Amino acid sequence: MKTRSHRQPATDQTRAERLRRQNIRLTRLLGLAADIARLEDEHTTLQNIVDTAVRLVGVDQAHLALIDRLEKTLYGVASSGHHHPEALHLRCSLSASPAARDALRSRRPVAIDKARRDPRVNRVARGLLGIEGAAYMPLLSGGQSFGLLILVTLRPHRWTAEEMILARHIASFGSVALGNRRLLTQLAETERRLRSLVEHIPAIVYTCEVHPPYTTLYVSPQTETMLGYSPREWTRGTGFFMKISSTPMTWGR
Repeated sequence: MKTRSHRQPATDQTRAERLRRQNIRLTRLLGLAADIARLEDEHTTLQNIVDTAVRLVGVDQAHLALIDRLEKTLYGVASSGHHHPEALHLRCSLSASPAARDALRSRRPVAIDKARRDPRVNRVARGLLGIEGAAYMPLLSGGQSFGLLILVTLRPHRWTAEEMILARHIASFGSVALGNRRLLTQLAETERRLRSLVEHIPAIVYTCEVHPPYTTLYVSPQTETMLGYSPREWTRGTGFFMKISSTPMTWGR
């Protein structure tokens, strides 16, 4: 009985500490999700992702890397932790990086406890970053892998299930952030091409409405001369199309 009474407070304290750490991790993950949802500056968002990976998983380094269009090379886009200044500019051939290649092809994490002599780890990256332990978490979009969240330790490390779950969640956030970047870039390019086309048509008014706040309204300079309404009149309210048509308009979404 004495043994149990001595152990009980310690057990309760351990559980309380575990819950406290879990709450901290959950709060940080929710904060990261909120940052991504705000669609802030790309560099800031990606840096926040790798910083969060270092803090939550407890690794020495975290790197976000993408594959090029030919799917032959990995190149870095964000790095955090104690790493070489050239880490962000490192480009690694997938043919010389079996672990990274396997993670990308299988779309599943690859963890290496002792990387010093493991042939699956890229030799150049291992020398530059001092890799002793590594975990490769694929970034997925539409069922396809397009990059990796790479976690690095400077000593041999036995990866736990909890660490891998956390890393997988953070990699999912990275996938969303990079996917948003791709979509917004494509949207901006599409809008630019459309605008370039319609701006050569005299007396045209067009609106491009995806979702707030991504709304564009263009009124050509000739509109006032040809239709009799100034740009201010067209943009004053949401029903400006009714000026030229009293018939309700159905818009495809």
